[in-house]
Amino acid sequence: MKTIHQHCCKLSLWLVLCCTMIIVSGCSSIKTEPFQEFSSSMQRSSTAIDMLLAFNSHWAQEYFIHEFVQNDNARLSELKLKTTRNLTCTITPPPLFITLQQNREAIYELNKTLVVYTTLLLTLADKSLVNQTAFDKLAKNLNKNAAEAVNALAVPVPAQGVQLLSKASSEAMQLYLKHQQRSVLQTAIKQNQPNLEKYATSLILLLDIVGSQLKVYYSSQAGRLIRQWRSADHKTKIRLTKKMLELNQRYIIVLKNIRELNNFYTLLPQANRAMIQSMDSTPTVLPALIKLKNSASRLVKLQKSLKKYLPVKNR
Repeated sequence: MKTIHQHCCKLSLWLVLCCTMIIVSGCSSIKTEPFQEFSSSMQRSSTAIDMLLAFNSHWAQEYFIHEFVQNDNARLSELKLKTTRNLTCTITPPPLFITLQQNREAIYELNKTLVVYTTLLLTLADKSLVNQTAFDKLAKNLNKNAAEAVNALAVPVPAQGVQLLSKASSEAMQLYLKHQQRSVLQTAIKQNQPNLEKYATSLILLLDIVGSQLKVYYSSQAGRLIRQWRSADHKTKIRLTKKMLELNQRYIIVLKNIRELNNFYTLLPQANRAMIQSMDSTPTVLPALIKLKNSASRLVKLQKSLKKYLPVKNR
């Protein structure tokens, strides 16, 4: 999974670099509604995948605990934290659930970068939002989020750091305010299309891995309940049957989240292309953007269902 996350991080950095082309372009009289929907949908999907990764980490921890106590050779001292020279604590070697927690943080920072990217598009599309202060803040956030994603994924940072937009922000904004050419913005979004496609493909691959892990954790929990049920008395069988049905319900909700997130990231590149069409002078219906918006709305509902089964500390 680490290789996939590093790949996603590199894609996000390429994506941010492409924003410099958008900044020096511009447009006039652009309909901002599609950009608002695009940005809002990305924010919702970011929250949804973070919740799914939290659930995966939670089940991974439960799986680890069961396997650990079943091992006659295991010793509790193996889980004692070791302090490193830079005053960080860890378990050596780290259990999978700890790695998953770290990966969750990295993916969260990565998705924040793309959310800020969609917000930047909205800001450039809406002339009432475009000013030096607003742009500088967004550029700073892009640099900050990209750098945090790099640090979380342990990707080597260039000697000059991860300063992707701030250097050109002032001159670029002046050019934008002066020219405001929608065709250049359309071209910039089009040139960024390959990055969105690679990003979406990587997230879909990540979802496949998470789905496989959760299947293992579900099978382990279900197997324990089945074994306990065989030798239980009548009253205990009732309790175990209820636990089995509850476990099934949790797993069904998780699978629904995975399927909808898969659907969302499949639609994402199509929605990015729809941003180009939204700037055409002739009003057009944008099916891809409508589908993305509907998918994001379904994710919000599914996220609420999943949240009920997560401990407060994992939310």
